[in-house]
Amino acid sequence: MKKYLIAIAVSIISQFSYADEPVNDIVLKAFKETFPHIKKASWADAGNFYEAFFKETGGTTRVRYSKDGEVLTTIRTYKEEKLPLYIQMKIKKKYADKKIRCITELSNDDGVSYYIMLEDEKHLIEVVADASGYMSVNKKLKKA
Repeated sequence: MKKYLIAIAVSIISQFSYADEPVNDIVLKAFKETFPHIKKASWADAGNFYEAFFKETGGTTRVRYSKDGEVLTTIRTYKEEKLPLYIQMKIKKKYADKKIRCITELSNDDGVSYYIMLEDEKHLIEVVADASGYMSVNKKLKKA
């Protein structure tokens, strides 16, 4: 009997684990279908879209949804190891004297862009690359 009650309690809790989140049912359903393995996400209502934020092994992810549950943008932040090998090789060749600090991947209807933060002793440099390997410097900051 005890096991039966525990099973019922777990079932009820799992059904309402997102009940206090500021999202509508359509968006919540879309999120659960796409990310069934994510048990804990933080939500924000940004007016004309919702944003989910969660951590995964090796990085963080933000997903922006329209009010009708369509994915608008995904933003992932991770370390060098998760960057596609082709882009890694292009970066290492062009910026051999720089260290890759972190990557922010932005995906939307326009495609995928990689914002790669590079570092040396004197500068932080943000390079933007697309999936084809085209790169440009977006920002260059002098370290204090």
